[in-house]
Amino acid sequence: MNALRNIGRLFSPGEPVRQRVDLFLDQGRVVSVVPVGGAGGADEEFDCAGGLLTPGLIDAHTHPVYARARLEEVSVRSEGTSYAQVSASGGGINATVRDTRAASFAALEGASQDRLLAGARGGAGGGRSAAAAGPGQLPASGDRHLPRSS
Repeated sequence: MNALRNIGRLFSPGEPVRQRVDLFLDQGRVVSVVPVGGAGGADEEFDCAGGLLTPGLIDAHTHPVYARARLEEVSVRSEGTSYAQVSASGGGINATVRDTRAASFAALEGASQDRLLAGARGGAGGGRSAAAAGPGQLPASGDRHLPRSS
């Protein structure tokens, strides 16, 4: 039996968001979810340090070109706010499209390059971006031009 301890939020599609829980697995399958500290030991334990856990989520794509981050929306959505509520309050994809269209090319280019370089170094996004070029094909830090196709 393995345990993922101290999960801040457990977000699983089709289920209510659970907060401050421990999750137990047996041979890779979830066998129980209990309040933090509500169950005994396990063979192996991992402290999630209050982080967000999204079992089964594989998001293997990226959109590196945008004018404003939507991390606040992710936070309120994980707390139970509906997408319709986010949109009605001025957020959502329409706000992203509006802000991106209003931004200068230079601002978008610079921010996009920063995101791609961070991803290539294993930073934001946790690793290589599907949109990033291969090793040695990214411009040197400080060069504000994205690689172009020949």
